[in-house]
Amino acid sequence: MRIGWGAAPPGVPLGGLVGQSLGLRPTLFLAGLGLLGTLLWLLTSLLRTLREQPTIAGQRGVAASSRPPPLGAVGESTGERLGEEPA
Repeated sequence: MRIGWGAAPPGVPLGGLVGQSLGLRPTLFLAGLGLLGTLLWLLTSLLRTLREQPTIAGQRGVAASSRPPPLGAVGESTGERLGEEPA
């Protein structure tokens, strides 16, 4: 998701210039081709065969994101607040 939002600042003026020079329909057609390109990229990547979240090299059983939960986060199964000492 972050990659898509990172492309927005240069993409908005570029889309405006393309839309102004080519017109609305060709610009929307090019945008659709771009979206199909991202789909093809995902379908041909190794993401399709990924069955588990990768771990950091040298750390068995530890997920790649091993940061503690933020203060005030609520646990999914128990409903208790995470990151705080029990009362």
